[in-house]
This record gives sequence, structure tokens and C-alpha cells, in this order.
Amino acid sequence: MTILSTIIPYGIGDADLVTKFCQPLAVTCSSVYDTLRIFTVALAFVGLLHSAYKVQMGGDLSTLGSQLVMTLLVAVCLDYVPVWILNAEIALGPNLNASLGFDTKSTLVHYTEELGWDTLSALPGLIVYFALGFLGIGIGFIVLAAISLLMIALAWVMCGMTWGAVMVGYLVQIASVYVALALAPIFLGMLLFEKTRETGTKYFMGIIGVLFWPLGWALGFKVLYVTIDMVHELLFKSSDAAALQTVNALMAGLISAGFAILEAGFAWAVLTKAPKMISDAITAGSQFGSGLISAGASGGVSTAGMAISTAGSVGAMAATGGGSAAAGGAAMGASKGGGMATGGVPR
Repeated sequence: MTILSTIIPYGIGDADLVTKFCQPLAVTCSSVYDTLRIFTVALAFVGLLHSAYKVQMGGDLSTLGSQLVMTLLVAVCLDYVPVWILNAEIALGPNLNASLGFDTKSTLVHYTEELGWDTLSALPGLIVYFALGFLGIGIGFIVLAAISLLMIALAWVMCGMTWGAVMVGYLVQIASVYVALALAPIFLGMLLFEKTRETGTKYFMGIIGVLFWPLGWALGFKVLYVTIDMVHELLFKSSDAAALQTVNALMAGLISAGFAILEAGFAWAVLTKAPKMISDAITAGSQFGSGLISAGASGGVSTAGMAISTAGSVGAMAATGGGSAAAGGAAMGASKGGGMATGGVPR
């Protein structure tokens, strides 16, 4: 089989990708493919015998002719399917994304930069609220600042996970193509029989769907790029940015934290759900665009809900701890006062 390279958008050089991942995988899958070719040849022989028997028993001669044509087509495909599929992997992956101007790495860099802006815009409110809390004005200031800080921290954790998961996702896509090709002779044989032809067709349509995973990621991250630009235009660069920044500071940076969480949730949703959505679009004709927007929105909202729930729990614990400490201080004061009353006026 052809050894793929120049697939990963970042993180692994071509030499490392070929020698440490693609080459061992290609050798193993090629051995499996060559072994399973016997299965295809056996099915072709059985199919021809069955068709000849039907003709001998008075069946239509066209049945044997159709079986011969299908056998010739499968014989040709048996030699060329791996080459066709792996060439299509290159054409529909990095080559197509490059020609369309999609760059996953630059999108992730841009996303990380904008997450940094979210963090910086939240800092004034965080500093003020923490200062007010530690000055003893109110534990609520610390709780609100802690919620905002926790949401931003979670957004950074998800950003790091997205960077790592993109590389893993591309490796999984390559492995999926190789493993699918290794089993392809079985499903090529299924194309020779009417009852199993639909199963074989669905299998190869599924492989084609996997080939479009990089395009699904590229489109999803392009939507993310445009969305982040729009949000940060409103937050940092528009005529209303000053007023919004003031409100953001008065709320301990919660607006910035909310944007950070929504962006992180959208990025994670694109990474995890775009492959299945574009595969379904190729194999079943489902709508990719509306599904992607819906998944991104639901991913951002669910991540925000999780962050708010977690932050609320932490805030409640902090408030409970603060209340307990205050109650303990009051009790100590009362105890001292009682002791003085019992012992009389000290000399």
C-alpha cells in the first residue's frame, strides 16, 4: 500500500509520521489485504459456478453474463482499490484544504490568541473583586471572582485538549483508512452477489465518508474562526467596547469568561462531531451545515452550563466556609465576653 505523509497539520514531521506511524500500519494492513484476496477469489469462483448452474437448469443466459462482468470489475478493483483510496485521501485531505485556503493550525493559533484576550479583559474585574474580598468587604466578591476564574481556567484546559486532540484525530483518520482498506477484499467479494451487494456498497461509501473528515474539520474550524472574530470585534474593537468592558469589570470578568467557555465548547464540538456529520452527509445525504452549527452551539452551551455548575458548587463551598469562619469568630468573641462577665471586672 502507499505510505501516506503530509497529513497532520502540525506536531509531527513527515519523516516521523512515515517511519513511526504510517509505514508499520501500511505493512500490517497490506499483509491482511493480500491474505483476504483469497476470500474474494473464492467468492468470485462460487458466484460463477452458481450462475452457470442456474443457466444449466434453464435460467437466463444474461445472468451468467452479468456475473462475468461483475467478476471482471471486482478483479480490476482488487488490484487498484488501495491506490485509488490512498490517492483520494491525499486529494481530499491536505490538497483540497490547501486549495480552499483552510488551515487548521492557523485557526487554532487564532483561537488561542483570542482566548488570551478573553483572559486579559477579565483580569481587571478579577483583581478588583479579589481585593475587595480580601479586604473584608464581603465574601461574595471572592466567590464571584472565583467563578469567573474557574470558567477561564476550564476554557484553557479545553484549549489544550483541543490542540492535542486535533493531532490524535488526524492520526485516527489515517488509521481508519488503512484498516478499512485491509478488510476491503471481503466487501469486494460481497459486490458479486445481489443479496450482499448493498452491504459492500455501504462499506465503500463509509470509507469515502472517512476520507472527508479533514474537510469537515476544516469547515468547522473556519466557522469557529469567523465566530471568534465577530465576538471579539464586539468585545474589543467596536464603538460599544468601552461600555462593555466596564460592565465586564463590574461583573468580575464574567462576560469574558462566558465567551471563553462558549468558544472552547464550540471548538471541542467541531473536533468531536464534525467527522460523523460529514460522513453522514456523504453516505446518507444529511445536512452538514445546520448540524455543525447546532452541534457547536449545543457544545458551547453545555460546556458553559457545566462550568457554571462547577463554579457555583465551588462558590457555595467558599461561601459556606466563609460563613462558618465568621460564625466561629463570633462564638469566640462571645466566649471571651462571657468569661470577663463571670470573673468580674479585671484589675
